[in-house]
Amino acid sequence: MDEGKIISLRMGTEELQTMDDYLQQHPEMGGRSLFIRSAIRAYVDRDADVAQTHKNEVAVRLANAEIDTIDSMVEDGIYIDRSDAIRSMIREKIVSTQLTTELAQSKFTAASSLTR
Repeated sequence: MDEGKIISLRMGTEELQTMDDYLQQHPEMGGRSLFIRSAIRAYVDRDADVAQTHKNEVAVRLANAEIDTIDSMVEDGIYIDRSDAIRSMIREKIVSTQLTTELAQSKFTAASSLTR
């Protein structure tokens, strides 16, 4: 780790407990210092409207109700995660049922002819 400056941070008991509970559920986040640094970076990036994306990624802002709905469907096991839910919903809007059926039949026919 590079030699950074040390700062002190005053937090209330409730905020500290919330952070510790989160870190206990998400050990991949590391300790408090790493978590706080990550949170600051995420806040600054979001506030500056900076979205670092790859060629196949799109950053989309959703309303809290939309996120809550997606999270509920993930918790209920309908989707694997948020990305899976959003991809599936977009696919349902973009790709028609007829096209999906035609593609599936075409692939099945092609696969069947290979096994004969």
